[in-house]
Amino acid sequence: MTTAPPAAALPRAAEESDPDTVLRGLLLRAGGGDGAAAARAYDATAPAAWRLALALSGGEQAARDLLLASYRAAWARATEELGGHATRLRPLPWLLRVVQETARPTTVDAA
Repeated sequence: MTTAPPAAALPRAAEESDPDTVLRGLLLRAGGGDGAAAARAYDATAPAAWRLALALSGGEQAARDLLLASYRAAWARATEELGGHATRLRPLPWLLRVVQETARPTTVDAA
């Protein structure tokens, strides 16, 4: 009797190995309340989002606040903006745009 190979040993479909497809799926699941997907999406995107938040805010505490607000906004917007017909949007640039848009009120308030 033979046993099936472990799932990790099986070749993945091309779409599952595409980083944009994987990240889009994580962001969509995070938007639906999947905490594990949110953690994985954060781990994959935080370095780039942090650099942008720091550049936009000018200080570490302000960057932390901006990052928190940005991820909350991203989770709230992901299904509408990344799902369905919007699958041509690349997820990391989309997330960085969310960071920029979230920073605008902060920038205006600081002025």
